[in-house]
Order: sequence, then structure tokens, then C-alpha cells
Amino acid sequence: MIAIKRLAVAAVLGCAVVAASGHFAPAALAGPGQATFTITFNYDNAKSAQHNYGAFQREARRACTTSGPRPISLRRIEDACIAGAIDSFVQKLGRTDVAAIHFDRTGRRLDSSRILAAR
Repeated sequence: MIAIKRLAVAAVLGCAVVAASGHFAPAALAGPGQATFTITFNYDNAKSAQHNYGAFQREARRACTTSGPRPISLRRIEDACIAGAIDSFVQKLGRTDVAAIHFDRTGRRLDSSRILAAR
């Protein structure tokens, strides 16, 4: 199980942007307009790394976005939330196959020494 804590910024019109997926629960308010959430994800070893990466990516999108019309500034915050959540997932998971999928999809290379050290 992977648990990720992220800082969420309250967005325009009181919509909260949260940081990743699965089951999350607000921990404590970090300050005005901010809250911390813990996100858990169960990696399914019976499925491929590609499947697990995609499943977490969908959950991150679901958790980080608000429905309906929203300003571009909020969309940028949501995009950053999704990217940060997925980066954290890949780093915490520490699997080189998932890191390779992440690089192929995003072009963002994570610190491979940390991933290799985690193995």
C-alpha cells in the first residue's frame, strides 16, 4: 500500500483541490485555504506495471480535479496537483518499471538513485 500526503490549496469559489487518490482523508488544516490529505493506493502485483500506473493516474485526476466550469488558474493548480501526486507515487513505489513508464508518459525523470536504493 502506498500512502501519499499532499498539501491541497483551496481554489476559486471555495472548491478544494486535493492531491491524489484512492482513499483520502483530511488530516488537519495547514493554514487558511489549505488542507493536508493522505492518499492510499494498493499496488496489484497480479496486474502489469502499466495497469497500476494508469489506475493511479486516473485516481489522481479524480482527486485533483473539480467538476464543472473553472478558471484556467484553477486548471493549472489541478494539473500541478496531478503531476505532484503521480511523481510521489512513482518515487514511493520505488519500482524501476513504473519509473520507466512514468518517464515515457511525462518526460519527467525521477531521481533513479532513490528508486534503485528503495529496491
